[in-house]
Amino acid sequence: MRLIFKQDSYRLAVLAFGRFLRSGRLCGIPEFAALVEKLYRNKKYILATLKHGLSTGKLEAMNNIIKSIIRRSFGFRNVDNLIAMIYLRTSANLERLGEFFFHFVG
Repeated sequence: MRLIFKQDSYRLAVLAFGRFLRSGRLCGIPEFAALVEKLYRNKKYILATLKHGLSTGKLEAMNNIIKSIIRRSFGFRNVDNLIAMIYLRTSANLERLGEFFFHFVG
């Protein structure tokens, strides 16, 4: 799957994705066939990602950082301290995400 996203053009990526789906259906491994079925159901979303090159990877990384802070923050007396710790820990990442992040956060 990673090789599909590393193709030089959208056309080559679509062809590689089609070959991947076809080989997955013919392989005879039930688990792999189930994965290919899920990919086939979400084919239009995967193709849109290939076409536009958008990813939520940075946002997901930010969410994981915030979740880890929340897990470790049982000692905070109020929510303001928790929010301050989140800002302290993620301020460099927030600058990299820019307006995209603040559009969703508020």
